[in-house]
Amino acid sequence: LILIGAAAVFCFLYPHKIVTAKNILKSHYFVYKGDKEYRKQNLYGAIKYYEAALRLYPGHANASYNLGNLYSVYEDYQKALAAYNQSLKYRPKYINARIAKGILLAQRFYEFAPAIKEYQQAIDDMPHSIFIPFLFNNAEYIRINSGVAYYNMGLAYKYLSLLYGENEEGSKANLEKSVEAYKKALTYIKDNEDYYFNLALDYQLLQTIDIRNKNENNKKNYKLSKEAYCKCISL
Repeated sequence: LILIGAAAVFCFLYPHKIVTAKNILKSHYFVYKGDKEYRKQNLYGAIKYYEAALRLYPGHANASYNLGNLYSVYEDYQKALAAYNQSLKYRPKYINARIAKGILLAQRFYEFAPAIKEYQQAIDDMPHSIFIPFLFNNAEYIRINSGVAYYNMGLAYKYLSLLYGENEEGSKANLEKSVEAYKKALTYIKDNEDYYFNLALDYQLLQTIDIRNKNENNKKNYKLSKEAYCKCISL
């Protein structure tokens, strides 16, 4: 009786909180339905459920992240970017959303410097490794996301180097940063042919710059490029 009375008083004094709680519960139900449609590859149906969920509760970070991925599939990149930003607004250390935003900025908006900042932020926000036998282990999550963030950072630095045109100093500086990013990516995700191919290409581009400037480093970069291409082919 005491609990029922307390609940009645709470409902009377704070009716807006009851409405908010109801909306949050309904929102989670829509996200559940959206996830089911997503798994069935009914992308349009998933979008409608996620949009309905976010109208009720804008703070559902997973819903806005999934919505960003779906908007990207439909090539609605402005909406995708807005969805990723909404996800990060409510969950700033959401690594997947941060990396996805960086990829979108680099590959669809050609904003390479802002994309690099997103990748670096994702790396900085990476959680500490936690291992609880039979219950929890985030090592694989950290490994994959770190590798993906560094790899895409390498790509962004490579594209950024091309924007320098005849400014070889700026081009070379960004290519060297690209090389370092790929090497770090390979410490997390080993034996990936795409990583080795892009690393080889960087060394080859650096060799070209060194040859033009009669720099003896061209021999070293040629050797490193050849080794990376061979590794890529063997994989």
